[in-house]
Amino acid sequence: MKVLSLRRMGEATERSVRRFPVTLLSAVVAAVSAIMLVDAVDEHPLAEILMTALLGIPLFLAVGLVAARRERWHLPRYAGLVLRLAALAFLVAYGFTRSGELFDHELVFHVQLTVGLHLLVAVLPFAGRGEVGAMWRFNVTLLLRFINAAFFSMVLFAGLSLALAALDTLFGVDVKDDVYMQLWLGIALVFNTAYFLGGVPGNLSDLGGPAAYPKVLRIFAQYILAPLVCVYLAILTAYLVKVVATAEWPSGWIGYLVSGVAAAGLLSLLLLEPESERSDRRWLRVYARAFHIFMLPAVVMLALAVLKRIGQYGVTEFRYFLLVLTVWLAVVVVWGCVRKRSLIKAVPASLAVIALLTAIGPWSAKAVSLRSQHARLEGVLAENGRLAEGMIASGESTISLADRVEITSILQYLFSLYGSQALGDLADAELAAELDERAELTTVSHNRTTGLARTVGESMGMELAYARDVGVLPHYEFQREDGAAIPVRDFEYFVRTSGALVEVHAFEIEGQQYRATMDWASRQLAVTRAGVTVVVFSVNPTIDDLRSRYPNPGSHQIAGDLLDVVATTDLANGLLRIRRIAWSESSGADLESGSVSADLLLSITPDDSGPRE
Repeated sequence: MKVLSLRRMGEATERSVRRFPVTLLSAVVAAVSAIMLVDAVDEHPLAEILMTALLGIPLFLAVGLVAARRERWHLPRYAGLVLRLAALAFLVAYGFTRSGELFDHELVFHVQLTVGLHLLVAVLPFAGRGEVGAMWRFNVTLLLRFINAAFFSMVLFAGLSLALAALDTLFGVDVKDDVYMQLWLGIALVFNTAYFLGGVPGNLSDLGGPAAYPKVLRIFAQYILAPLVCVYLAILTAYLVKVVATAEWPSGWIGYLVSGVAAAGLLSLLLLEPESERSDRRWLRVYARAFHIFMLPAVVMLALAVLKRIGQYGVTEFRYFLLVLTVWLAVVVVWGCVRKRSLIKAVPASLAVIALLTAIGPWSAKAVSLRSQHARLEGVLAENGRLAEGMIASGESTISLADRVEITSILQYLFSLYGSQALGDLADAELAAELDERAELTTVSHNRTTGLARTVGESMGMELAYARDVGVLPHYEFQREDGAAIPVRDFEYFVRTSGALVEVHAFEIEGQQYRATMDWASRQLAVTRAGVTVVVFSVNPTIDDLRSRYPNPGSHQIAGDLLDVVATTDLANGLLRIRRIAWSESSGADLESGSVSADLLLSITPDDSGPRE
């Protein structure tokens, strides 16, 4: 590894600016927006700029590399300018067509584009026949350069962080915690990118000649990666034997293992490709053939596991990608078993095409997932009389717990990925307006998703239910849905308490010790001082009222006044403002367990006789 020096960093930066000015500009824009985003109040505009600029880094790099090969492909002089303008137009379109809020599916879409563009950097400069060796050397050079850049970036960050800490400790300079994150973002996006770009090979045509195989690469691929692949292939084979012997369906977790083994195995084969051509490296050819053969049953298991879960729960974006990659992996494995031709170009090129094609169109992950989940939702709603003229409607029939769990799961999946408009034509104008209004009132993603699902449930007379409710004691949970300020004019003290089955919360008022104890046997929260009861809040009427209003188990967000408990004694008057209360019931509606978290507002007559601390 080369020694880090200011001269070498300067030379790398100069080469980057000269060869890839727009790529480096994208990195600078990304760094500035990311640094500002750390402590920004309004995150959305900066997040959109950041994501767009991040896409610009691999996109303009790929365009620059293609322009550098203009003569090989007999392109006109202005081809580079046209390609850069087209790339800029794509980024502008991407930035302006995004919604104002960042939903999960937009992150997935961004990751797809990012992966596809990075893969294009690896293969696009060598499109066409031949130049397999040049492409291998080009990508190995980029890999080693990236490792160098990452190491230097970490060293630089550590050194500057220590300098900032020294200023803070020795000279009393106030260095906020956010400064360290902003420093890392600047180094990772600007310095790391500039240094990396400075090592991108210049004349790509010269890479086709003979070159020494990097020793560190051989050690990593031959003595670390390949043995690990063999170990996990043995595990997969043993698991296959177990599946066949026990007649069990493959576990859903098998997807992670097969995908990991496939990625590691293909990477090792690609890294060791030049070595396999040597006569004294026959074992590499045996390893390659064995890898493809042993991967065949693993791919079959993966396909069975994916198809089973799609049949049970429909297509989600994750299952969509897993299914597409399963088909791709099956083709690669079969090809490796019957042909000896190198896949150095085919693997990254096909993955780039898949990443970009599955991001847009009616076959995209979003489109297929939405159709599948809408079909599931329509089916279960129709069976329970909650669908009229193709739209969600109310009904009087009772929906079984299993169906409520399924409906809740689908709704939460759709709203978490696609926001308030995820139902599309399933929601009439009134329900769509309610969902949009509900989404605007809640900024926390999890609460918004649950709130939107609850709005749909209320529109058709159904309480939400979750998998945890199946086969267990009926569970009730109530939370405040209002975010109004707490009126304190009638009280002197504010205490935040939390509790479980029997939980004690200690606090102090004017030097005297108090204890708030929630007793679920009596359903009371008592406040005591020096062993004397000051005030008792009876939660029992509140629980009975909630139980009668909401007979179905599940999670509910309700108006705040239903969760207020008032109590008055000679020693105090108070308000127990419950934030959340939950309990499970055994037969006969007896409470089995419970928890409560609340705000306690008190006005207390001082006890002058007691000791003060």
